[in-house]
Amino acid sequence: MSWAGGAGARNPKSRNTERPADRSRSGVSELVTNAVSHGRGGLVSFSLVCDAADTVRIEVADHSPGAPMVRHPGPDAENGRGMLLVSALAGAWGTIPLPTGKQVWAELPGRRRGR
Repeated sequence: MSWAGGAGARNPKSRNTERPADRSRSGVSELVTNAVSHGRGGLVSFSLVCDAADTVRIEVADHSPGAPMVRHPGPDAENGRGMLLVSALAGAWGTIPLPTGKQVWAELPGRRRGR
């Protein structure tokens, strides 16, 4: 997966945000941002795994035991939409407790599964 250029490098006329790479980039961004913002400092780690059906599993670990929550902020709120976006992008997501915090994972369906 290429990260070169970031979101601003895309063609502004293209509205195809359903590509697996776009969903993966957004999912990683939201989960890592949440881990950095709410993870009680320390290291944040993440991994990406793609299976034969092009499903991408994102795993992000941080040092906070608190599970993320899907919120529904008002239209003027400046934050609080991260897990709402992840839940919209992912076919499934969840949290695994770790001795030093937690791991949040999300599985994003690939092209072959029709999403």
